[in-house]
Amino acid sequence: MTSHVWSILNSRKSLWVKWIHAHKLKGRRNFWDVSLKAGSTWGWRKLLQLREVIRPHIKYLIGDGCTTSAWFNNWTSIGPLCKYITYRDITRAGLCLDATVNDVLANGRWKWPVAWFDLLPVLINVTPPVLRPSVSDVITWYDNNGKDSGFFAYSTWETIQFRKPVVPWVDIVWFAHSIPRHSFHVWLIMREKLKTQDKMKQWDVSGSTNFNLLCCSLCKRGPNSHQHLFFECNVSLQIWSLVRPLMGFHAVPNRWSDITSTLLWTSKPNLAKTIIAKLLIAASAYYLWQEQNSRLFSPKKDRLLNCVMLLCLLSG
Repeated sequence: MTSHVWSILNSRKSLWVKWIHAHKLKGRRNFWDVSLKAGSTWGWRKLLQLREVIRPHIKYLIGDGCTTSAWFNNWTSIGPLCKYITYRDITRAGLCLDATVNDVLANGRWKWPVAWFDLLPVLINVTPPVLRPSVSDVITWYDNNGKDSGFFAYSTWETIQFRKPVVPWVDIVWFAHSIPRHSFHVWLIMREKLKTQDKMKQWDVSGSTNFNLLCCSLCKRGPNSHQHLFFECNVSLQIWSLVRPLMGFHAVPNRWSDITSTLLWTSKPNLAKTIIAKLLIAASAYYLWQEQNSRLFSPKKDRLLNCVMLLCLLSG
């Protein structure tokens, strides 16, 4: 989506960009103050909603000042001037909303009223640029460190993506030798996002369903949950008892939190034994979830022990 905005701003030679300028912008130089109308298409609405995310990273380097909007483009050290100067102030001063940087300069000085500096002291920091008649204005992309990184898919994504702190269990889920579908399943377990019966109970707003009748399809002893399935259920405990010796986890309890804590504090995460342990835990949890779903929704049952025995043989 950002690349589409970049094409619009740079007037890339394409039929779509020409159509946008003709029918959406309707000849206007400025993309940043286009209003979002109720009947806008999904794509155009998303492009306009993206503006506030990418605007701080798109900066204009002034050459002749003939293509950069004086009010709406990000070319000053304080950002777009429209954040400080209202439309009414601009028109009252006899200036045009479509004015370029070149239009508001005369002999190296600003054309706007001197009174603005008293009303808006922040304008004192805006130094008049030195115009170069033979050089065109240039649009650049700045990363989070304020560096001109150029507009590329990778650098752009690294700049605008939403980031959270790295979770401590990341190496338990994602590692070089992991099986993707097993790792994804472990990731769901770590975030408690599997559709277990205790989660489903929270969804029933009307209360028309009697969730007290639900029970674990493996042990038939009450509703299942993440804690129950991995590995506190009687059936899953049997699986854990088979797998645990292969990993050297003889003293580790059958609770998921204890298992992951043991892996988390392993001093040598790249050791072959540790990698095998992570593979076995991920595979056991994956097939355990598959088996409980199979017992709920299909006639095929009792495949779990066969899968686990196969895992034991392979790891042995």
